Amino acid sequence: MGFLPFALNRDNAGPIPCRWSDGKPKGPLLVEAWDGKDDENFIRKTMIVSRHTALFGGFFALADIVLMPHKGGIPTALTRIKWWSIPFIGGGLTYTATVNMVGGLRGKSDQYNHAAAGLAVGCLLGKHSKSVITGVVMGTILAVVGSVIKDSRIHGYEVMPFVNSGKQRGNAFSYKYDFTPRPNRTGYWVRSEEEIEEVQKRGQLATRIAN
Repeated sequence: MGFLPFALNRDNAGPIPCRWSDGKPKGPLLVEAWDGKDDENFIRKTMIVSRHTALFGGFFALADIVLMPHKGGIPTALTRIKWWSIPFIGGGLTYTATVNMVGGLRGKSDQYNHAAAGLAVGCLLGKHSKSVITGVVMGTILAVVGSVIKDSRIHGYEVMPFVNSGKQRGNAFSYKYDFTPRPNRTGYWVRSEEEIEEVQKRGQLATRIAN
């Protein structure tokens, strides 16, 4: 059995058991920044994108500081954090600002606004890395990805579906994946009495109805 914390039900009838994995994700999903009209909710969309890009930037900065050899102590670590923060946080802000501006100028909310935003972020990354090739490649990739995600939100299909793995597939503390070794069952087990005749026709004489 999984770990069972307690929570009050809606009827306030007392505590009910629930699992940590049964909950919904905390905070808005990243794809929600592509919902609605492109020239609306700029602040909210920027906060959603910046929340995720800041996490990505912090992860790469930590990996850079820990795994790569650097000298200089704390000042060097702060420099590396700054170096990684500019493309991630600045890129997220550039993306949402470009989408909002282009969408307002065109008066439309479609894939082309996000393609333009991806190209704008590519220009920022190329300038930051001092490489034209990096800017072109990353701009093209982000333009394609952004336009595809926007197309999925318009036509109702999912590019990055959320999967609550703990609820649907079980986890290390779930009863769904209890692989405790047990002795093999004797005979042939069937799901109902109607299957007994079918099993006997195949020559499998030892039958037993599973509870």
